[in-house]
Amino acid sequence: MSDTKDLALSISTAAPKRKRISIDDAEYELATTDDLELKESLMLGQAGKRVQKCMQGEVTDEGAEEIQTLLDTIVQRVVIALPAEVFAKLRGGHKLAIMEAFNEAARPGEASQQTPTSPPDSSDSTADPPASG
Repeated sequence: MSDTKDLALSISTAAPKRKRISIDDAEYELATTDDLELKESLMLGQAGKRVQKCMQGEVTDEGAEEIQTLLDTIVQRVVIALPAEVFAKLRGGHKLAIMEAFNEAARPGEASQQTPTSPPDSSDSTADPPASG
């Protein structure tokens, strides 16, 4: 066996360990970035960035409608086996919280810019990245 320090890349094809969320006392798993195909990951990333952009400044009726549509798409993909009747009860704030939980689960302990629904880079972002432990 080689020393792990010499590895340039380590890939595991084992089933990913998923984070869970609770909705009305029922638990649902969140997809991991390993669950997503490249195209799907990119599409979700664009949707997440669009949500963030639409939420900046004054939100119009059209913008609110777009945010709702984008959040619907994101939540339906990142929550595994979410029943339609449970999804129908979710409000916009719930869906936004689910998107944020997915983002946090997708990048534990790091500020990855490759997270499917991470917000766009901010031009005023001059702070040092968080220290990793």
